Amino acid sequence: MTVFRTRRRRWPALVGVGLLGLAVGIAIGYAVRGGGASFQSQAADAHARADEIGAILAVVGTEYPQGVGATGRIIGETEYSGSRQRVADAAARLDAARADLQALDARAYARARRDIAALAAAVDAHVPPAGLAVRTAAARDALAELAGR
Repeated sequence: MTVFRTRRRRWPALVGVGLLGLAVGIAIGYAVRGGGASFQSQAADAHARADEIGAILAVVGTEYPQGVGATGRIIGETEYSGSRQRVADAAARLDAARADLQALDARAYARARRDIAALAAAVDAHVPPAGLAVRTAAARDALAELAGR
């Protein structure tokens, strides 16, 4: 009588060993490095957010003079509306990044918030472009300080 032995396939065992090794490697990696983001990566993200807000305000600096004349009269409704919307967007982004930016530099964050609020009030009041340029520069300086520049 002949006894047949079927050959066992080895691939399920090899796949199991491979997955076990991967799980052990990930566990060791988290134990050594930690699971969360590092302070440096959080600071870099906060710096990048401050740079983005500064870039929005740079557009306001070029768009507003096209929408408001030297006397404070609106000469381009589209440009003026765009400037108002960009300042509001900058303020909203600054508020959204509040926790990270305050952790980075609370004093610079407060200054940037105050300067952007003054900029928004100036846009709403149709301040002549020369006056707005001063406020825009102040807000961008505060954001540059937050961005570490």
